[in-house]
Amino acid sequence: MSLRSLADSKTRISSTPSQPGSSKKSLLSPSSSQESAWTSSTSPSSLHLTFPTPLHNATHFAITFQGGFAASAVMVYVAMAPREGSSEVELGLMMARRVYPEDKLSRQVFEIPYPSNTLISPNTGSLPVSLSTDDLAITTERPPNPEGRKSPAPMHPAAINNLPAGYQKSISSTLGSPSSPSTSAAKVNGSGAGGKKEIERVQSDESGVVRERMASGWTVPRLTELKLEFEGSSDNQGRVTVYAIEVLGA
Repeated sequence: MSLRSLADSKTRISSTPSQPGSSKKSLLSPSSSQESAWTSSTSPSSLHLTFPTPLHNATHFAITFQGGFAASAVMVYVAMAPREGSSEVELGLMMARRVYPEDKLSRQVFEIPYPSNTLISPNTGSLPVSLSTDDLAITTERPPNPEGRKSPAPMHPAAINNLPAGYQKSISSTLGSPSSPSTSAAKVNGSGAGGKKEIERVQSDESGVVRERMASGWTVPRLTELKLEFEGSSDNQGRVTVYAIEVLGA
C-alpha cells in the first residue's frame, strides 16, 4: 500500500516541555534540513497535532528521532470527528496504545492504533455495537466524604450481573470472573500486581481485532488530533529529539 502525507502546513503543533532553542516549525517538512529539530527538556514529554480539518483515511504516522535521543516508549492518543451526517458528539482525545521505536536516526512508520470500537463497518457505515476496554471505564459516585467532595469509584463487580448477557461474556473473557471489588478494580484500572502486564495484554488483543476488521474492509474514522506522549528516552537525561513527524494515509 502506497502512503502519502496528509497533514498540511496549517496543522497546529503543541509540545511540552521543550528544550530552550528547539523548534517545531520544520517537524511537518521531512525533506527540510535536519539542522532544525525539536528537543524535549525532560521525560515524559509530548507532541500534540491538531488538524484544521478532519483527515480521511489516516492510517499511519512516521517519526524521525535523533539516535541516542529516541523515545523508548510512546503512548498514542487519538481524537476523531463524528461520522458525517450523524448526531454523534466528538469525545476528544482517547488513549489508544503504546508503540516502541528503535534507538536510531531513521524514519520509523507505525500504524495509528485506533480503538477497535471506533472503526466503521463496511455494511452499515456505523460504529460496531461491542464492548471494548474503553467501555469498561465506568465510574459510580460514592457518597460525599466529610469535606463534601465526591470521588469516582470503579464499577463494582456485582454490577456486572445487571448488564446484558453479551456484555457479561465480553467482560469475563477480558478480565476473568469477578471476585472482589479490589481485585476487579485493579484489573480494570491497571493497578496492583501485574496490572501493567494485563494492560499490555489487552492492548495486544485489541490490536489483533483492529487488524482483522481492517482486513475485512472496515475503515478508520476521520482523525482530528494525534498526540504522542514520550514516556522514556534512550538519553540518560530523558531528552527526546524529533526531526520530523508525518501523518500518512492511502
